[in-house]
Amino acid sequence: MINSFGGFEAALFLSGETRDPRKDAPIALLIALATATFLYVAVQYIVIHTLAAATSAAKPVADAAQHFLGPFGASLIAAGALISVYGYLSANMLHTPRLTFAMGE
Repeated sequence: MINSFGGFEAALFLSGETRDPRKDAPIALLIALATATFLYVAVQYIVIHTLAAATSAAKPVADAAQHFLGPFGASLIAAGALISVYGYLSANMLHTPRLTFAMGE
């Protein structure tokens, strides 16, 4: 899913409105990238060590969650994915007009 690999650059669109963007933006971006990297590696580790045939699974993360959390875990992962995609699309609706306006100036 490509939505999980995008969005980090969008945080910098609003950096012109912060008090000290030269100091704050790199630190915030580094923390966000480190957190996302840790989360992605942890999910990958869990899927690989939970499912015997993770490469042939249609939905490996949900299948892994169902394996160790039961049906509730699979539903929780599916709901989390929907909320994540909704957040990504909502953020794009808010920051893309700012980018277009800034390029127009």
